[in-house]
Amino acid sequence: MFASILAALAIATDACNAIPADAVQALQESRSAVLYSLEPISPEGFRGRTFKGYQLFGKTRIEGASYKIAADEFRNAATRSNGYGAACFDPRHAIEVAAKGHTFTFLLCYACKQMAVYRDGKMITKVDAAGSSKTLNRILTAAKVPLSTSYDETRQKGQNADSD
Repeated sequence: MFASILAALAIATDACNAIPADAVQALQESRSAVLYSLEPISPEGFRGRTFKGYQLFGKTRIEGASYKIAADEFRNAATRSNGYGAACFDPRHAIEVAAKGHTFTFLLCYACKQMAVYRDGKMITKVDAAGSSKTLNRILTAAKVPLSTSYDETRQKGQNADSD
């Protein structure tokens, strides 16, 4: 009986943590996007470039294999989650895709284990997320886009990894 209760809770958690279908479809069907590198912890009085209220380190247009890899990272982040997101939200990565007359933006924080999803500039959901920043950081680094250094995945997990 206990096992069936746990199974039911897992199904309910997965449904509650789902990215809206039209947003998932946009990630699957688009062929290009803009990938952003963000810094959530800006110095006092910061007046530089921002994206969704976060300091913008840089961005790059991605297509082909890079797009597919990045889109899969964002799409799969919610499915990897164990349901333990933090109370904070400090995204260091974002992707923006256009599909069927809408713009979808995904802000991802591996440190806080959360992702916010926007449709046409309005947040439609926030879901728990999991994974590693290494894949997205490789794409950004290859495009010579600076990365956030305010979170050290190595220190957090005790393993060799790029910063989130």
